[in-house]
Amino acid sequence: MANIISVDLGGTNTRLALATNLENPSFNDEIVRRLNIHDYDDDLAFIIDTAKSLANGNPIDALGIGVPGRVNDEKTDMVASNNLPEWANKNFAIDLATALECPVYMDNDGVASSLGEAYYGNTKSDFHYLIWGTGISCVHVSFDQDGNVTTNYARRNHHNLFEQWENECGGAGLLRIYGKPGEQLTAEDWTKVNANFVRHLRQYIIDTKPPAIVFGGGLAVHHTETITNYADAMGVPIQITQHGGQSGLFGGLGLIRRGTVSARGADL
Repeated sequence: MANIISVDLGGTNTRLALATNLENPSFNDEIVRRLNIHDYDDDLAFIIDTAKSLANGNPIDALGIGVPGRVNDEKTDMVASNNLPEWANKNFAIDLATALECPVYMDNDGVASSLGEAYYGNTKSDFHYLIWGTGISCVHVSFDQDGNVTTNYARRNHHNLFEQWENECGGAGLLRIYGKPGEQLTAEDWTKVNANFVRHLRQYIIDTKPPAIVFGGGLAVHHTETITNYADAMGVPIQITQHGGQSGLFGGLGLIRRGTVSARGADL
């Protein structure tokens, strides 16, 4: 048994959960969620206090955290984030490791969720993991003959496509365009959004020729029907993550399992 904390740090919400192993994990019933205050010290304190509470006073063996932005090579910091700029350049993996006295494994949230899908999902051959949530991004996932997983955060390779896609269809973009969150949009609004989404998805498939696509993220999960309705016409196998709203939390465990050393060179 181990005390393993997974953190899904999103542009809008932060969620934490406790797991006791990395091979066949499940989360206990207590998944803690809070809207981000967008104040670094306050949001960091929430993560630290909640992690200690979930561990019930026992030592924490490791913490994995996916973050909504570009990370540095050392995996200790998020150097840029459109949706959580208050966290940029804070060296927070080291702050967490120091406060919780455990190794911290950190990477981009798309990379994290793609690892959660690769290790704990049904897809065991190469695929592209696309996140549709507050933002939109992609990770290319490949398996070698021994089943080892390699990830490539590929959004930067298609910057213009993703910039337009995110501005027109991402949760933050919808808020700017319509002045209200996605869950408050009308059916007519969503007809326009979905048309834009499918147009960008088709262009992405033309540009990258993915072997298969797995979608994650809050908007993807809530609009499964929209995505699956167009899947057959795209000529590529497309599915929604089986982890639903917990894909980011499985991603935190995936980071630890991959062995991404994020703070002080420590391992689980």
